[in-house]
Amino acid sequence: MSPRQTPEDAVRASVTALVVDEEHRDERIGSRLLDRCEELARQMGAHTLEIVIPSRRHEDLHGFWQRHGYARDGSSPFAKVLGARP
Repeated sequence: MSPRQTPEDAVRASVTALVVDEEHRDERIGSRLLDRCEELARQMGAHTLEIVIPSRRHEDLHGFWQRHGYARDGSSPFAKVLGARP
């Protein structure tokens, strides 16, 4: 995960890989990893977390991102505006 400054001066953090071994899927490991990424992004001062994983190769994950509040935006396949900590 890495932060980057946008033209609007808002910091965006990016997830470039999130992998769970196939035999451990359906154990909420991916959800917990994503929650931790969001927490780290907030600590870095990011206002948005974007998923920078080639969506054409991982179309089966679109539902996962959407269930976690991510939506397509113009600058990345999926992104989420981070609010205050839940």
